[in-house]
Amino acid sequence: MMDSTTKTSEVASILSRNSNTSRRAQLLAWMVLLLSFAVFVLAAISVPNQVSALINGLMINVTVQAEPIEGTVLVKGPFDTAWKQLREPAHMAPGTRFSTDGRSRAFLELFDGSTVQLYNNTELVLLESQHGRFASDSQKTIFTLNRGRLAVGIAYSANEAARHIEITTPSGHTLLLEGSYVIGTFEN
Repeated sequence: MMDSTTKTSEVASILSRNSNTSRRAQLLAWMVLLLSFAVFVLAAISVPNQVSALINGLMINVTVQAEPIEGTVLVKGPFDTAWKQLREPAHMAPGTRFSTDGRSRAFLELFDGSTVQLYNNTELVLLESQHGRFASDSQKTIFTLNRGRLAVGIAYSANEAARHIEITTPSGHTLLLEGSYVIGTFEN
């Protein structure tokens, strides 16, 4: 038979083991709780910023107003197979090509009021013309000047950093800010 002191020491040993196990369980529970809170705070801060950046980055295509100044101005839309004469002012979609001969000139007006004048013997492609769906001051316009000369007038913008107007030529590309420019290509 066991004496009472042995039984008491065994009971104390079992209680001490149970106490250590419950402390470990409590510590683990607190660690999981604090880690969960840290993940929640990180998500609460970063998710709205990511959603905002995604929404502000949404762009929609916009047309450009084109009109002949003099002579025969030819245009070829993004889905056209042949050149057509531009006889009167018309809205042109991104992907449109413009061509002037030795005796013709054309005038383009962007949706923000900026203008592009094509001089004679010029070929220009409107690659992109977009503005933000929700951030209306966000703008992206890209032209490719294959040959000829342009006079460009960039309108005032309250948010110049959100505007991207670029003209690419065979010898390089130019990012334009508010102001007036003459851009041309050189024949070899």
